[in-house]
Amino acid sequence: MMTKKKIIKCSLIIFIFFFNYSCESIKKGLGMQKDAPDEFLIRKNEPIQMPPNYELLPPNSKSKVLKKKKNKSVKEIIDENLKKNKNLTEEKKIDKSPNSSNLEQEILKELNN
Repeated sequence: MMTKKKIIKCSLIIFIFFFNYSCESIKKGLGMQKDAPDEFLIRKNEPIQMPPNYELLPPNSKSKVLKKKKNKSVKEIIDENLKKNKNLTEEKKIDKSPNSSNLEQEILKELNN
């Protein structure tokens, strides 16, 4: 009796082993289990190189206009900003004076512009 139970247990273990092995091969066959890629089969990409005339711009491009605008000197830019700020402060002073009429304020604004 003991031997029959041992034989049944051994045959059950062997059956489970073969069943699991066959399930893996079925998964591979159906494509459900993926194989790890071989590291030697992977092709490496070469580094990207810049074209030789990358900095050349096409003729009639807008960047030429931008370069001309950028060529203003720092002094010119500061002077323009100071003039704008000065005009704004003068207009504020004129607007705050209680004795001046609206007509006078308009005339002074026209003269400042």
